[in-house]
Amino acid sequence: MLKFAKIKSVKGKANNVTSDLGSSGSSSIDSGSFLPSATALIDRDIEETECKPKLSTQDRKTALKYSYLSNEKVRLLELVDYMHPDQIRDTLLQRLRNCDAKSVIALSTLFPRQTYKPLQRMHCVRCHRIFGPDDYNSDCQFRHPNSHVEKLFDKKNGAVFLCKLCNRTFELEKMKAYDERVNSYLGGYCFKGQHTSDPDQVDYGGPIKDCQESGCIQFFV
Repeated sequence: MLKFAKIKSVKGKANNVTSDLGSSGSSSIDSGSFLPSATALIDRDIEETECKPKLSTQDRKTALKYSYLSNEKVRLLELVDYMHPDQIRDTLLQRLRNCDAKSVIALSTLFPRQTYKPLQRMHCVRCHRIFGPDDYNSDCQFRHPNSHVEKLFDKKNGAVFLCKLCNRTFELEKMKAYDERVNSYLGGYCFKGQHTSDPDQVDYGGPIKDCQESGCIQFFV
C-alpha cells in the first residue's frame, strides 16, 4: 500500500506541474505536448521498478560464490604462471606432510586416482609404515603392551606372563618383570602378519590404532 501511495503522489505532482504550466498562458510552452511526455516517463520508471527482479537469499549466495571463484581462478592462474616449479612442488609436499585432511582431499581431486595410478609404495593402516610390493611378506608387528601384560607366576630362572590383548603366554628367563621398552623382544609379538592398506582387515585396539589416532591424518571441524 505504501508503494502505491507514493506512486499516486508522484503522478499527482506531475499533473499539478503540467496544469500550472498550461494555465499560465505562456506561449513558449505547449502544455498539451508536455503532459503526455511527463506522465510517460513516470509510468516507465514505475514499470521498471515493479518488473526489476529481486535476488533471493539463495541466488545471492550463489552469485557471491561464483564471483569469488572467478576471482580465485584469475589469482591462481597468475600465481601458477609466475611461481617457480620447485616452489610449487615444495609447497604441495609441505601441505601433504602436515597431515592436513583438507589438503589431501584437494590434491586428490586435482590428481584423481583414475588418471594418476598409485605408485608401488603404500601406507600400512595397521603399523603405519610405508611398504612396497616386495614388502607384503615383511613383518607388520606389534609387541605386547605393558598395559595388557600380567605376570602369572615366578619360576626359578624367570617368570611367566600373560598378554590379555592376544591371550598369549610367554616366559622371560632371568627376568621377574616385563617392560616393552626393555625386554619386549624376548616376549614375542602381540601381532605379527602382513602389511595391509585395507582397514577392514585390521582389528583396532590396544597398540593398534587407526590413521587418525596415530596422527597420519588430521581432521579439522
